[in-house]
Amino acid sequence: MKGFLYKIFKFFLILLITVSAAFGITYMLSYRNVSNIKLDKDTHILICGDSHTKTALNDSIIPNSLNIAHSSEHYLYSYNVLRVLLANNPQITTVLLGMSYHNLSTFYDDYIFDQAMTQYMYPRYAAVLDINSIPLILNHNFEGFTTDFKDIYHGAYRHINSRKLDDYSFIGWFYKSKRNNKNDSTINDALEKHYYRSGQDLYSISEFQLIYLRKIMKLCIYQDVKLKLINCPLSTEYHSQVPTEFLEYYDNLNSEFGQFILDYHDFTVPENCWGDGDHLNLSGSMIFSEFVVREMASQSR
Repeated sequence: MKGFLYKIFKFFLILLITVSAAFGITYMLSYRNVSNIKLDKDTHILICGDSHTKTALNDSIIPNSLNIAHSSEHYLYSYNVLRVLLANNPQITTVLLGMSYHNLSTFYDDYIFDQAMTQYMYPRYAAVLDINSIPLILNHNFEGFTTDFKDIYHGAYRHINSRKLDDYSFIGWFYKSKRNNKNDSTINDALEKHYYRSGQDLYSISEFQLIYLRKIMKLCIYQDVKLKLINCPLSTEYHSQVPTEFLEYYDNLNSEFGQFILDYHDFTVPENCWGDGDHLNLSGSMIFSEFVVREMASQSR
């Protein structure tokens, strides 16, 4: 019996070592490739964050910019993507990072710790996660990480031979939204998603979002890159129902991040420029992006 158990143990130990070695080698090869990504030499502004910047900041209007935002992107992921891109692209002078009230919510932590969400996120960002991010994820979501290991492995593997920017799954793009669906239903859906767990309990302030926001700030300072935290336009109906706790906490962040914040939540656009209650559509993005260009020009004088 002992001999049989020993053979089983030995089999699984060898399997674990083999799988770990395969993942380790794949990860190193993919990381070596992604750490050498070269952006267009005329790209001086990186636009990143979640769906708010993805739909609001049109990189075809903002000169020398590239929108790499992904929907529901936690700052842990944004930090790791920026860490890789800034290290190898000294032509980058400015980072525009989305920061609104909902970005402070522990709702976002589900995208790094909740398996229902991370099964889509881990494979996308596997190749850029640093040595601090992986232990953090394993500590809070070991089961999810191991369950999704196959997809994570393939996520890292496909970046080994990536050559075009479109091949890198962790790099997003500007979304040309054709929607015009602002109504009570879409507004309430967004509010419940961002601020209320199961539609009743209020989410708390996310410790991890703030940790990685500070890491991004320090990274940009270290790389001598200008950081701007941009609160993109929100409909009046959405903003008026944001829980007081989040409005107040956002205001309190001015003492720490005030010099970086560009607050345009109350920027007004025609009704047909809303994709829904908290996102601009393509028409809205054109108006807002032209405004941002003028604002940046005036601040540089």
